[in-house]
Amino acid sequence: MRERFDRIKTKSTELLLKLQKKIARLPHFLPGVIATALGVVMVLIAVYHSTDGFTTLVDVEPATIVYETETMSFTAYILRDEKVLTSENSGGVLYLVKNAGKVNPGDALARVYSQPVDESVKARAEFLDKCIEILEKSQVKDNFTAGESSTTAKELSALYYEIMSAIGSGDAGVVSSNYSDLLILLNKMHSYANGGGDVKALLDDYKRQREELAELYTGDYVTETAEEGGYFFKTLDGYENIYSSADIESMTYASFSEMLKKEPESVSGYGKMMQNYLWYLAVPTVRGISDSYVLGEVYSISFPDDNGRTLKMTLSDVIHDETGAKSIMLFSCGVLDPSFNYLRVQRVEIVSRDISGFRIPESAVCELGGTTGVYILKDGKATFRKITVLYEGEGYYIVSADYTVSDGYYVYIEQNDSIITDCKNMYEGKVIE
Repeated sequence: MRERFDRIKTKSTELLLKLQKKIARLPHFLPGVIATALGVVMVLIAVYHSTDGFTTLVDVEPATIVYETETMSFTAYILRDEKVLTSENSGGVLYLVKNAGKVNPGDALARVYSQPVDESVKARAEFLDKCIEILEKSQVKDNFTAGESSTTAKELSALYYEIMSAIGSGDAGVVSSNYSDLLILLNKMHSYANGGGDVKALLDDYKRQREELAELYTGDYVTETAEEGGYFFKTLDGYENIYSSADIESMTYASFSEMLKKEPESVSGYGKMMQNYLWYLAVPTVRGISDSYVLGEVYSISFPDDNGRTLKMTLSDVIHDETGAKSIMLFSCGVLDPSFNYLRVQRVEIVSRDISGFRIPESAVCELGGTTGVYILKDGKATFRKITVLYEGEGYYIVSADYTVSDGYYVYIEQNDSIITDCKNMYEGKVIE
Protein backbone atom coordinates (compact mmCIF):
# COMPACT_ATOMS: atom_id res chain seq x y z
CA MET A 1 0.00 0.00 0.00
CA ARG A 2 2.84 2.37 0.96
CA GLU A 3 4.61 1.79 -2.35
CA ARG A 4 1.42 2.58 -4.22
CA PHE A 5 0.96 5.79 -2.26
CA ASP A 6 4.57 6.83 -3.03
CA ARG A 7 4.05 6.29 -6.75
CA ILE A 8 0.92 8.43 -6.70
CA LYS A 9 2.68 11.10 -4.64
CA THR A 10 5.59 11.21 -7.13
CA LYS A 11 3.19 11.55 -10.08
CA SER A 12 1.23 14.23 -8.25
CA THR A 13 4.42 16.16 -7.52
CA GLU A 14 5.34 16.10 -11.21
CA LEU A 15 1.96 17.51 -12.13
CA LEU A 16 2.28 20.24 -9.50
CA LEU A 17 5.72 21.26 -10.79
CA LYS A 18 4.32 21.59 -14.33
CA LEU A 19 1.57 23.86 -13.02
CA GLN A 20 3.88 25.96 -10.86
CA LYS A 21 5.04 28.28 -13.65
CA LYS A 22 1.48 28.89 -14.82
CA ILE A 23 0.37 29.68 -11.28
CA ALA A 24 3.22 32.21 -10.90
CA ARG A 25 1.85 34.19 -13.84
CA LEU A 26 -1.58 34.63 -12.22
CA PRO A 27 -2.58 37.82 -10.31
CA HIS A 28 -0.82 38.14 -6.92
CA PHE A 29 -3.85 37.26 -4.82
CA LEU A 30 -4.57 33.94 -6.62
CA PRO A 31 -1.45 31.70 -6.37
CA GLY A 32 -1.81 31.05 -2.68
CA VAL A 33 -5.47 30.15 -3.00
CA ILE A 34 -4.84 27.84 -5.96
CA ALA A 35 -1.83 26.19 -4.35
CA THR A 36 -3.90 25.46 -1.25
CA ALA A 37 -6.74 24.04 -3.37
CA LEU A 38 -4.33 21.88 -5.36
CA GLY A 39 -2.80 20.55 -2.19
CA VAL A 40 -6.21 19.50 -0.92
CA VAL A 41 -6.99 17.88 -4.28
CA MET A 42 -3.77 15.87 -4.30
CA VAL A 43 -4.39 14.64 -0.76
CA LEU A 44 -7.86 13.50 -1.78
CA ILE A 45 -6.45 11.73 -4.85
CA ALA A 46 -3.85 9.95 -2.79
CA VAL A 47 -6.41 8.84 -0.20
CA TYR A 48 -8.84 7.76 -2.94
CA HIS A 49 -6.31 5.54 -4.71
CA SER A 50 -4.64 4.20 -1.58
CA THR A 51 -7.99 2.91 -0.38
CA ASP A 52 -8.92 1.65 -3.89
CA GLY A 53 -11.53 4.39 -4.16
CA PHE A 54 -15.21 3.88 -4.02
CA THR A 55 -16.52 0.68 -5.58
CA THR A 56 -18.31 1.12 -8.92
CA LEU A 57 -21.15 -0.72 -10.60
CA VAL A 58 -20.64 -1.39 -14.33
CA ASP A 59 -22.25 -3.28 -17.21
CA VAL A 60 -20.17 -6.02 -18.79
CA GLU A 61 -20.56 -8.38 -21.73
CA PRO A 62 -18.45 -11.41 -22.69
CA ALA A 63 -16.00 -11.25 -25.58
CA THR A 64 -17.50 -13.67 -28.10
CA ILE A 65 -16.55 -14.15 -31.74
CA VAL A 66 -19.00 -12.91 -34.39
CA TYR A 67 -18.92 -13.17 -38.17
CA GLU A 68 -19.79 -10.24 -40.44
CA THR A 69 -19.22 -9.13 -44.00
CA GLU A 70 -17.99 -5.78 -45.26
CA THR A 71 -19.81 -4.64 -48.39
CA MET A 72 -19.47 -1.81 -50.88
CA SER A 73 -22.27 -0.32 -53.02
CA PHE A 74 -21.96 0.32 -56.76
CA THR A 75 -24.00 1.07 -59.87
CA ALA A 76 -23.58 -1.89 -62.21
CA TYR A 77 -24.50 -2.81 -65.79
CA ILE A 78 -25.67 -6.23 -66.96
CA LEU A 79 -24.15 -7.48 -70.21
CA ARG A 80 -25.61 -10.53 -71.97
CA ASP A 81 -25.33 -12.23 -75.35
CA GLU A 82 -28.88 -11.85 -76.70
CA LYS A 83 -30.45 -12.52 -80.06
CA VAL A 84 -33.64 -10.74 -81.14
CA LEU A 85 -36.17 -13.19 -82.61
CA THR A 86 -38.18 -12.06 -85.63
CA SER A 87 -41.08 -13.51 -87.60
CA GLU A 88 -42.57 -13.07 -91.04
CA ASN A 89 -45.76 -12.01 -89.29
CA SER A 90 -46.03 -8.88 -87.17
CA GLY A 91 -49.45 -9.19 -85.55
CA GLY A 92 -50.56 -10.55 -82.19
CA VAL A 93 -48.29 -12.95 -80.32
CA LEU A 94 -49.61 -15.91 -78.35
CA TYR A 95 -46.73 -17.17 -76.23
CA LEU A 96 -46.36 -20.89 -75.70
CA VAL A 97 -43.56 -20.78 -73.10
CA LYS A 98 -43.01 -18.83 -69.91
CA ASN A 99 -41.04 -15.63 -69.82
CA ALA A 100 -37.41 -16.42 -68.94
CA GLY A 101 -38.25 -20.08 -69.51
CA LYS A 102 -35.58 -22.57 -70.51
CA VAL A 103 -36.14 -24.07 -73.96
CA ASN A 104 -34.53 -26.75 -76.10
CA PRO A 105 -33.92 -26.71 -79.85
CA GLY A 106 -37.19 -27.28 -81.69
CA ASP A 107 -39.45 -26.17 -78.81
CA ALA A 108 -42.45 -24.06 -79.88
CA LEU A 109 -42.00 -20.53 -78.56
CA ALA A 110 -44.98 -18.56 -79.85
CA ARG A 111 -47.71 -18.24 -82.42
CA VAL A 112 -47.24 -15.00 -84.31
CA TYR A 113 -50.41 -13.89 -86.12
CA SER A 114 -50.81 -11.79 -89.23
CA GLN A 115 -53.39 -9.53 -87.58
CA PRO A 116 -52.84 -7.35 -84.51
CA VAL A 117 -54.58 -8.31 -81.28
CA ASP A 118 -56.59 -5.95 -79.11
CA GLU A 119 -54.56 -4.55 -76.21
CA SER A 120 -57.16 -5.77 -73.71
CA VAL A 121 -56.69 -9.34 -74.96
CA LYS A 122 -52.93 -8.98 -74.69
CA ALA A 123 -53.24 -7.64 -71.15
CA ARG A 124 -55.58 -10.51 -70.21
CA ALA A 125 -53.12 -13.06 -71.58
CA GLU A 126 -50.29 -11.54 -69.54
CA PHE A 127 -52.48 -11.58 -66.42
CA LEU A 128 -53.41 -15.23 -66.89
CA ASP A 129 -49.79 -16.20 -67.53
CA LYS A 130 -48.76 -14.54 -64.27
CA CYS A 131 -51.58 -16.23 -62.32
CA ILE A 132 -50.71 -19.63 -63.78
CA GLU A 133 -47.04 -19.15 -62.85
CA ILE A 134 -47.93 -18.27 -59.24
CA LEU A 135 -50.41 -21.13 -58.84
CA GLU A 136 -47.98 -23.66 -60.28
CA LYS A 137 -45.45 -22.62 -57.63
CA SER A 138 -48.19 -22.73 -54.95
CA GLN A 139 -48.95 -26.43 -55.25
CA VAL A 140 -48.10 -28.77 -52.37
CA LYS A 141 -47.82 -32.55 -52.22
CA ASP A 142 -50.86 -34.54 -51.19
CA ASN A 143 -48.80 -36.36 -48.56
CA PHE A 144 -47.03 -33.28 -47.16
CA THR A 145 -45.28 -33.49 -43.80
CA ALA A 146 -45.67 -31.33 -40.70
CA GLY A 147 -42.11 -30.14 -41.24
CA GLU A 148 -42.96 -28.81 -44.70
CA SER A 149 -45.94 -26.84 -43.43
CA SER A 150 -43.88 -25.52 -40.51
CA THR A 151 -41.13 -24.36 -42.87
CA THR A 152 -43.66 -22.53 -45.04
CA ALA A 153 -45.20 -20.87 -41.96
CA LYS A 154 -41.76 -19.62 -40.88
CA GLU A 155 -41.02 -18.29 -44.38
CA LEU A 156 -44.38 -16.49 -44.44
CA SER A 157 -43.78 -14.96 -41.01
CA ALA A 158 -40.28 -13.80 -41.96
CA LEU A 159 -41.53 -12.24 -45.21
CA TYR A 160 -44.41 -10.53 -43.40
CA TYR A 161 -42.12 -8.87 -40.86
CA GLU A 162 -39.66 -7.92 -43.59
CA ILE A 163 -42.45 -6.17 -45.51
CA MET A 164 -43.83 -4.44 -42.42
CA SER A 165 -40.36 -3.27 -41.39
CA ALA A 166 -39.70 -1.86 -44.86
CA ILE A 167 -43.06 -0.08 -44.91
CA GLY A 168 -42.30 1.38 -41.49
CA SER A 169 -39.06 2.84 -42.85
CA GLY A 170 -40.85 4.35 -45.86
CA ASP A 171 -39.99 1.70 -48.46
CA ALA A 172 -43.40 0.92 -49.94
CA GLY A 173 -41.81 -0.63 -53.03
CA VAL A 174 -41.05 -3.77 -51.05
CA VAL A 175 -44.73 -4.77 -51.32
CA SER A 176 -44.73 -4.98 -55.11
CA SER A 177 -41.32 -6.68 -55.22
CA ASN A 178 -42.51 -9.38 -52.81
CA TYR A 179 -46.09 -9.65 -54.05
CA SER A 180 -45.70 -12.96 -55.91
CA ASP A 181 -43.73 -14.64 -53.12
CA LEU A 182 -46.32 -13.53 -50.58
CA LEU A 183 -49.18 -14.97 -52.65
CA ILE A 184 -47.34 -18.27 -53.14
CA LEU A 185 -46.76 -18.69 -49.40
CA LEU A 186 -50.36 -17.75 -48.56
CA ASN A 187 -51.65 -20.24 -51.13
CA LYS A 188 -49.44 -22.98 -49.70
CA MET A 189 -50.66 -22.31 -46.17
CA HIS A 190 -54.26 -22.46 -47.43
CA SER A 191 -53.52 -25.82 -49.06
CA TYR A 192 -51.91 -27.20 -45.90
CA ALA A 193 -54.98 -26.18 -43.89
CA ASN A 194 -57.71 -27.13 -46.37
CA GLY A 195 -56.10 -29.47 -48.88
CA GLY A 196 -54.68 -28.49 -52.25
CA GLY A 197 -57.92 -28.92 -54.21
CA ASP A 198 -58.78 -25.20 -54.35
CA VAL A 199 -55.41 -24.20 -55.77
CA LYS A 200 -55.47 -27.00 -58.35
CA ALA A 201 -59.02 -26.18 -59.43
CA LEU A 202 -58.16 -22.50 -59.87
CA LEU A 203 -55.02 -23.42 -61.82
CA ASP A 204 -57.02 -25.64 -64.19
CA ASP A 205 -59.57 -22.85 -64.68
CA TYR A 206 -56.93 -20.27 -65.57
CA LYS A 207 -55.31 -22.68 -68.03
CA ARG A 208 -58.70 -23.23 -69.66
CA GLN A 209 -59.24 -19.47 -69.96
CA ARG A 210 -55.78 -19.13 -71.46
CA GLU A 211 -56.61 -21.69 -74.15
CA GLU A 212 -59.93 -19.99 -74.92
CA LEU A 213 -58.14 -16.68 -75.30
CA ALA A 214 -56.41 -18.05 -78.41
CA GLU A 215 -59.74 -17.81 -80.24
CA LEU A 216 -59.56 -14.00 -80.00
CA TYR A 217 -56.38 -13.90 -82.07
CA THR A 218 -57.19 -13.47 -85.76
CA GLY A 219 -55.48 -14.06 -89.10
CA ASP A 220 -53.00 -16.66 -90.15
CA TYR A 221 -50.28 -17.54 -87.73
CA VAL A 222 -46.76 -18.96 -87.77
CA THR A 223 -45.56 -21.18 -84.95
CA GLU A 224 -42.05 -20.02 -84.19
CA THR A 225 -39.66 -22.58 -82.73
CA ALA A 226 -36.28 -22.36 -81.05
CA GLU A 227 -33.33 -22.89 -83.37
CA GLU A 228 -31.01 -23.31 -80.40
CA GLY A 229 -31.41 -23.95 -76.71
CA GLY A 230 -31.32 -21.19 -74.12
CA TYR A 231 -33.61 -18.92 -72.16
CA PHE A 232 -36.50 -17.18 -73.88
CA PHE A 233 -37.57 -13.64 -72.95
CA LYS A 234 -40.73 -12.01 -74.21
CA THR A 235 -39.84 -8.32 -73.92
CA LEU A 236 -37.42 -6.19 -75.93
CA ASP A 237 -35.87 -2.96 -74.66
CA GLY A 238 -33.64 -1.88 -77.55
CA TYR A 239 -30.40 -2.56 -75.65
CA GLU A 240 -29.95 -6.10 -76.93
CA ASN A 241 -27.13 -5.07 -79.28
CA ILE A 242 -25.73 -2.34 -77.00
CA TYR A 243 -25.34 -3.87 -73.53
CA SER A 244 -23.86 -6.96 -75.12
CA SER A 245 -21.24 -9.38 -73.89
CA ALA A 246 -20.33 -10.44 -77.45
CA ASP A 247 -17.19 -8.25 -77.46
CA ILE A 248 -16.32 -8.71 -73.79
CA GLU A 249 -12.81 -9.98 -74.59
CA SER A 250 -11.86 -6.81 -76.47
CA MET A 251 -13.67 -4.31 -74.23
CA THR A 252 -11.70 -1.24 -73.16
CA TYR A 253 -12.55 1.51 -70.68
CA ALA A 254 -13.15 3.87 -73.61
CA SER A 255 -15.48 1.47 -75.46
CA PHE A 256 -17.43 0.84 -72.27
CA SER A 257 -17.84 4.59 -71.73
CA GLU A 258 -19.10 4.98 -75.30
CA MET A 259 -21.57 2.13 -74.76
CA LEU A 260 -23.15 3.98 -71.82
CA LYS A 261 -23.80 7.02 -74.04
CA LYS A 262 -25.87 5.11 -76.60
CA GLU A 263 -29.64 5.40 -76.78
CA PRO A 264 -31.82 2.27 -77.14
CA GLU A 265 -32.38 1.05 -80.69
CA SER A 266 -35.74 0.63 -82.37
CA VAL A 267 -36.16 -3.13 -82.60
CA SER A 268 -39.09 -5.34 -83.60
CA GLY A 269 -39.61 -8.99 -82.88
CA TYR A 270 -41.62 -11.36 -80.75
CA GLY A 271 -38.90 -11.95 -78.15
CA LYS A 272 -35.23 -12.71 -77.64
CA MET A 273 -33.06 -15.67 -76.79
CA MET A 274 -30.14 -15.69 -74.40
CA GLN A 275 -27.93 -18.54 -75.53
CA ASN A 276 -24.53 -18.09 -73.90
CA TYR A 277 -24.72 -19.44 -70.37
CA LEU A 278 -22.21 -16.80 -69.19
CA TRP A 279 -23.40 -13.28 -68.47
CA TYR A 280 -21.50 -10.37 -66.98
CA LEU A 281 -21.81 -7.55 -64.50
CA ALA A 282 -19.73 -4.46 -65.32
CA VAL A 283 -18.94 -2.36 -62.24
CA PRO A 284 -17.23 1.03 -62.82
CA THR A 285 -15.12 2.22 -59.89
CA VAL A 286 -11.73 3.73 -59.05
CA ARG A 287 -8.37 1.95 -59.05
CA GLY A 288 -8.01 2.11 -55.29
CA ILE A 289 -11.19 0.09 -54.81
CA SER A 290 -10.73 -2.39 -57.66
CA ASP A 291 -7.28 -3.24 -56.31
CA SER A 292 -8.90 -4.48 -53.09
CA TYR A 293 -10.66 -7.26 -55.02
CA VAL A 294 -8.84 -10.40 -56.17
CA LEU A 295 -9.00 -11.58 -59.77
CA GLY A 296 -10.50 -15.07 -60.04
CA GLU A 297 -12.13 -14.93 -56.61
CA VAL A 298 -15.85 -15.64 -56.15
CA TYR A 299 -17.85 -12.86 -54.47
CA SER A 300 -21.35 -12.63 -53.06
CA ILE A 301 -23.20 -9.87 -54.92
CA SER A 302 -26.55 -8.61 -53.66
CA PHE A 303 -29.14 -6.95 -55.93
CA PRO A 304 -31.40 -4.62 -53.87
CA ASP A 305 -33.58 -3.94 -56.94
CA ASP A 306 -34.38 -7.66 -57.07
CA ASN A 307 -35.52 -7.98 -53.47
CA GLY A 308 -31.96 -8.34 -52.22
CA ARG A 309 -31.28 -11.51 -54.20
CA THR A 310 -27.67 -12.66 -53.81
CA LEU A 311 -25.66 -14.38 -56.54
CA LYS A 312 -22.16 -15.86 -56.51
CA MET A 313 -20.09 -14.20 -59.25
CA THR A 314 -16.44 -14.50 -60.27
CA LEU A 315 -14.22 -11.48 -60.82
CA SER A 316 -13.08 -12.44 -64.31
CA ASP A 317 -11.34 -9.25 -65.42
CA VAL A 318 -10.43 -5.70 -64.40
CA ILE A 319 -10.11 -3.00 -67.09
CA HIS A 320 -8.30 0.29 -66.38
CA ASP A 321 -8.50 3.61 -68.19
CA GLU A 322 -5.47 5.25 -69.82
CA THR A 323 -4.52 7.11 -66.63
CA GLY A 324 -4.83 4.00 -64.49
CA ALA A 325 -7.01 5.91 -62.01
CA LYS A 326 -10.38 4.41 -63.04
CA SER A 327 -11.42 0.80 -63.44
CA ILE A 328 -14.19 -1.52 -64.57
CA MET A 329 -14.57 -4.76 -62.65
CA LEU A 330 -16.12 -7.52 -64.78
CA PHE A 331 -17.90 -10.23 -62.79
CA SER A 332 -19.17 -13.33 -64.58
CA CYS A 333 -21.91 -15.78 -63.68
CA GLY A 334 -22.74 -19.13 -65.24
CA VAL A 335 -26.14 -19.49 -63.57
CA LEU A 336 -29.15 -18.42 -65.63
CA ASP A 337 -31.89 -17.90 -63.07
CA PRO A 338 -35.27 -17.55 -64.86
CA SER A 339 -36.70 -15.53 -61.95
CA PHE A 340 -33.83 -13.04 -61.79
CA ASN A 341 -34.61 -9.43 -62.69
CA TYR A 342 -32.21 -8.66 -65.54
CA LEU A 343 -32.54 -4.87 -65.44
CA ARG A 344 -29.77 -3.30 -67.52
CA VAL A 345 -28.69 -0.92 -64.75
CA GLN A 346 -28.89 -1.99 -61.14
CA ARG A 347 -27.61 -1.11 -57.71
CA VAL A 348 -25.41 -3.84 -56.31
CA GLU A 349 -23.70 -4.53 -53.02
CA ILE A 350 -20.51 -6.59 -53.20
CA VAL A 351 -18.89 -8.29 -50.25
CA SER A 352 -15.32 -7.05 -50.10
CA ARG A 353 -14.25 -9.28 -47.23
CA ASP A 354 -15.55 -11.60 -44.52
CA ILE A 355 -14.68 -10.51 -41.00
CA SER A 356 -14.56 -12.50 -37.78
CA GLY A 357 -13.61 -11.23 -34.35
CA PHE A 358 -14.97 -9.80 -31.12
CA ARG A 359 -17.84 -7.33 -31.38
CA ILE A 360 -17.07 -4.39 -29.06
CA PRO A 361 -19.47 -1.50 -28.24
CA GLU A 362 -18.08 1.87 -29.32
CA SER A 363 -18.56 3.16 -25.77
CA ALA A 364 -16.14 0.50 -24.46
CA VAL A 365 -13.18 1.61 -26.57
CA CYS A 366 -10.62 4.06 -25.18
CA GLU A 367 -6.90 4.82 -25.22
CA LEU A 368 -4.23 4.30 -22.59
CA GLY A 369 -0.77 5.64 -23.23
CA GLY A 370 -1.51 5.96 -26.93
CA THR A 371 -2.71 2.34 -27.15
CA THR A 372 -6.30 1.57 -28.21
CA GLY A 373 -8.11 -0.95 -26.07
CA VAL A 374 -10.88 -1.73 -23.61
CA TYR A 375 -11.19 -2.35 -19.91
CA ILE A 376 -12.25 -5.77 -18.73
CA LEU A 377 -13.44 -6.87 -15.31
CA LYS A 378 -10.79 -9.14 -13.82
CA ASP A 379 -10.58 -10.14 -10.14
CA GLY A 380 -12.94 -7.35 -9.20
CA LYS A 381 -10.89 -4.61 -10.87
CA ALA A 382 -10.73 -2.81 -14.22
CA THR A 383 -7.86 -4.18 -16.31
CA PHE A 384 -6.78 -2.70 -19.64
CA ARG A 385 -6.59 -4.93 -22.72
CA LYS A 386 -5.30 -3.95 -26.15
CA ILE A 387 -7.44 -4.38 -29.30
CA THR A 388 -6.80 -4.32 -33.05
CA VAL A 389 -9.80 -2.88 -34.91
CA LEU A 390 -10.71 -4.80 -38.08
CA TYR A 391 -14.02 -3.14 -38.93
CA GLU A 392 -15.98 -0.10 -37.75
CA GLY A 393 -19.75 -0.45 -37.78
CA GLU A 394 -22.53 1.82 -36.56
CA GLY A 395 -21.95 2.04 -32.82
CA TYR A 396 -19.57 -0.92 -32.64
CA TYR A 397 -16.23 -2.36 -33.73
CA ILE A 398 -15.11 -5.81 -34.81
CA VAL A 399 -11.67 -6.44 -33.30
CA SER A 400 -9.09 -9.16 -33.81
CA ALA A 401 -9.46 -12.38 -31.82
CA ASP A 402 -5.70 -12.99 -31.85
CA TYR A 403 -4.66 -13.52 -28.23
CA THR A 404 -0.90 -13.05 -28.58
CA VAL A 405 0.96 -10.59 -26.35
CA SER A 406 1.35 -7.33 -28.26
CA ASP A 407 4.29 -5.89 -26.31
CA GLY A 408 5.93 -6.04 -22.92
CA TYR A 409 3.00 -4.50 -21.10
CA TYR A 410 -0.35 -4.50 -22.91
CA VAL A 411 -2.05 -7.82 -23.67
CA TYR A 412 -4.76 -8.40 -26.26
CA ILE A 413 -8.34 -9.09 -25.30
CA GLU A 414 -9.21 -12.79 -25.11
CA GLN A 415 -12.24 -15.01 -25.60
CA ASN A 416 -14.83 -14.66 -22.78
CA ASP A 417 -13.14 -11.64 -21.19
CA SER A 418 -15.79 -9.56 -19.40
CA ILE A 419 -15.76 -6.28 -21.34
CA ILE A 420 -16.78 -3.15 -19.46
CA THR A 421 -19.22 -1.57 -21.90
CA ASP A 422 -18.54 2.05 -20.90
CA CYS A 423 -14.92 3.07 -20.40
CA LYS A 424 -15.78 6.53 -19.12
CA ASN A 425 -14.00 7.24 -15.82
CA MET A 426 -12.20 3.87 -16.00
CA TYR A 427 -8.54 3.40 -15.12
CA GLU A 428 -6.20 0.50 -14.47
CA GLY A 429 -6.94 -1.19 -11.15
CA LYS A 430 -10.24 0.58 -10.44
CA VAL A 431 -12.30 -1.48 -8.00
CA ILE A 432 -15.51 -2.75 -9.55
CA GLU A 433 -18.38 -4.13 -7.53
